[in-house]
This record gives sequence, C-alpha cells and structure tokens, in this order.
Amino acid sequence: MGRKKVVSCVDTSTLARAEADFGALQQGKVAMRLLAIIAVGQNRPLDEVAGFMRTTRQTVSSWVQRYKKGGVALLEDRPKGHRVARLGEPERGIVTRWIELGVNPAGAHVHWTIELLRDSIEETFGIRYGKTRVWQILRSWGYALKVPRPRHEKASPQAEKAFKKTPREGTGAAETPRRKR
Repeated sequence: MGRKKVVSCVDTSTLARAEADFGALQQGKVAMRLLAIIAVGQNRPLDEVAGFMRTTRQTVSSWVQRYKKGGVALLEDRPKGHRVARLGEPERGIVTRWIELGVNPAGAHVHWTIELLRDSIEETFGIRYGKTRVWQILRSWGYALKVPRPRHEKASPQAEKAFKKTPREGTGAAETPRRKR
C-alpha cells in the first residue's frame, strides 16, 4: 500500500484565519473564494473544489496562494478595463468651458479645431494626445465636429431659390404614366 498523498496546501493557521475572515465578510465573491480555501484546507481534492466552484483547479490554487500572501485583500477582483483618464474632472471642466465659450486658455475668442484643442491641452496641462484621441474624447463628452453642408462648386443660390419657388407641372403621382410589365 502506497503512502497517503498530501492533498492540502493550506496549513492549520491559514485555515483558521480564512474561517475567521469568512465570518466577518460581506462580499459574495470573496466569501466564495474563502470557502474554496477552507474546503482545500479540509483535505478536499482541488479537482472537487474546482468543480464545485465551476472553475479550474489552477484558479483555486491561485486563490490559496494569493490568500497566503496577502489575506482577504488579494482575493478581491483586480481592477479591469481602462486606464485612469489623464484628464481629470477639473481639467475636463476647463476644456469644456473653453469649447462652450469659444475661448482659448488666454481668454481670446477662437474657432476650435482638433489640432488647436490638442495643442492647447498640451500647453496648459502638459498632456500630449494625438488628434484621434482628442476627437474620441470629444465624442465621449457628447460633442460633434462641425461639418459644412455640401455644396457643388457650380451651384447658383439664385437658381436654387427660383427653382424652389416655381411650381412644377406634371409631377403628381396620378399624372405620371406607369410602365406595364
């Protein structure tokens, strides 16, 4: 008969600490992770605990190691997603005021372009953005670029005005002949 495999990698002091922390905890995910650590500490196989937690044995093992290293704080979810914005709320308010009032940082009236706004942000706050990123920031704040209405180079405003005012004959739906198929 072979010797008994050591299934638990949790010592008794870690198990006691996990059980005490579990009793004082309010967060669900962290509580479930502590339960997994307690189960492993009670000599439950990693595969069984992982199956119960609907995760992999490597994840459960990672929870145990993180808990040993730093306690409950390391069992919480790590930050995910976006980096912290380089333009904070005060800077955002200043830039928004520039755009709304149509003034530059010196207070002079200006027609904003992406390049001009990018350069003003860099000069004022020391934050360097590309043109595309400035455009994306403005879009996320609810701004849209001014786009001129398309006009043909040979268009005549007088001809357009005269065309709109004169009634056209024979354009009614009843008067237009339809082709038979």
